[in-house]
Amino acid sequence: MSKIIHYGKLIDSDVPTTGVINTNEVMWEFMDNDEICLVCDEAIKEHSDHAGNEDFGYSDDCPNCKEGDSYCIDYLECDSSHTRLHGDWILDTNTGLYDYDPQGEFTMIENESTCQIIFSKTIAKGNPCSPCFVGQVEFSKDGDFKAYTLPEELLYKRE
Repeated sequence: MSKIIHYGKLIDSDVPTTGVINTNEVMWEFMDNDEICLVCDEAIKEHSDHAGNEDFGYSDDCPNCKEGDSYCIDYLECDSSHTRLHGDWILDTNTGLYDYDPQGEFTMIENESTCQIIFSKTIAKGNPCSPCFVGQVEFSKDGDFKAYTLPEELLYKRE
């Protein structure tokens, strides 16, 4: 057992922490496409709040619709710059925030070229990441620190 302070955050090698992988390591073709896009969800909520309707059509009350002179959601495109949640998340309807489901298989945040596995039933060992991911672990054969990772069937084999 070892403990270190990783850029201000304590990491214990015996306690799993958030695992970090590159998006190229994920076998997306086997990933459940039931993702939650936080950017798209926020845009839809903003439109609905301004428009005051649930039928999701053009509204003069929505500043984004007025600016583009068309229904703003028609031009919303979910791309790699959006933050997306994968896996088993629970929405707290009081706060509007998501948390991992401790009974689920895994929870992961995807953003740009990186995935952070917040919780998983699958654990692997690695070494602390760069300062960009304080207190988190990237996977390597010589690592001593436990971190959550995706189930093996969702990852390309590491050489």
